Amino acid sequence: MASLSLKNINKVYSNGFKAVKDFNLEIADHEFIIFVGPSGCGKSTTLRMIAGLEDISSGDLLIDGVRVNDVEPKDRDIAMVFQNYALYPHMTVFENMAFGLKLRKLPKEEIKKKVEEAAEILDLGPLLQRKPKQLSGGQRQRVAMGRAIVRSPKVFLMDEPLSNLDAKLRVQMRTEISKLHQGLNATIIYVTHDQTEAMTLGTRIVVMSDGVMQQVDTPTNLYDHPDNLFVASFIGSPQMNFIVTQCIEENNELYLVFEGHKILLPENKAKVLREKGYIDKKVMMGIRPESLYDPEFCLKPLTQKIKAHVTVYEMVGAEAFLYFDLLSTTMTARVDPKTSARVGDEIELLIDTDKIHVFDIESEKKIVD
Repeated sequence: MASLSLKNINKVYSNGFKAVKDFNLEIADHEFIIFVGPSGCGKSTTLRMIAGLEDISSGDLLIDGVRVNDVEPKDRDIAMVFQNYALYPHMTVFENMAFGLKLRKLPKEEIKKKVEEAAEILDLGPLLQRKPKQLSGGQRQRVAMGRAIVRSPKVFLMDEPLSNLDAKLRVQMRTEISKLHQGLNATIIYVTHDQTEAMTLGTRIVVMSDGVMQQVDTPTNLYDHPDNLFVASFIGSPQMNFIVTQCIEENNELYLVFEGHKILLPENKAKVLREKGYIDKKVMMGIRPESLYDPEFCLKPLTQKIKAHVTVYEMVGAEAFLYFDLLSTTMTARVDPKTSARVGDEIELLIDTDKIHVFDIESEKKIVD
């Protein structure tokens, strides 16, 4: 496999549109890297530049230390799996998987061996003589992956490979791709707009917005320690709750004040806000839905509360979501499914102040979490 280095990569189109801006990333051998972000954020463009399907406007792309900006796609030793499978409809599964190897004029026995090995990994053995129209969506996607595997490339690139599948198949294929990474010990770069896919698959995640890399980190760190408001809102479902608050100090204690509420901050967070000069300033408070508790089912010794008028109740099996409005902002609490709260109820929710995130309103960057 291979390591990759992207140094100051930019993509500017002829009309002046900047699709990717100053992208810097080191990808280690055997890593599973996810590019995630909303549509139009530049993630697929970055992947296509790595593949050689898009020219790099400026910057350097290195594979195993060798600059490949001007190397043809076929000579980069990269295999790409597309969202639309890109299978030849008139060929069998075996012929589709073998096609690239035939172009390289490998001996028939070697081709047969490589295809059968890949088919075994992907559980495609019984399907080798079928044609794509006889396969399900998940089977077609496995064939597309098999076609990439047989080439034994340095790097696998996957561009939204599961987006055409239904929800159940996506979950199954996520498991298959994860097993594939472990089994092949491969370097994989994977593009998705689905943050659930990103969180469950990647060893590291690159969060992008408007062509700019917002944060690169492990799934856990992205969730627990987002660098800015965009990352905090994009990672997590339901998303983090945000509310504009005033930071005030009374009797050497720091509070976040909003709409009749006064939340006492832990001293470690208060210390940072003091040192950075946020006393008497407005800041953005963020709190995850699971850090708001129904008092009836809370096992933590929490005392800080917020009042909520329940506007929507959603039961989703192992948990329930309560939606309520504060300062014209809809907020969400993820609570025990046995909660008695229903639409129209006035309730109190306990807030885990250790889990509060605070952001600068103007820069949108994290102050403390």
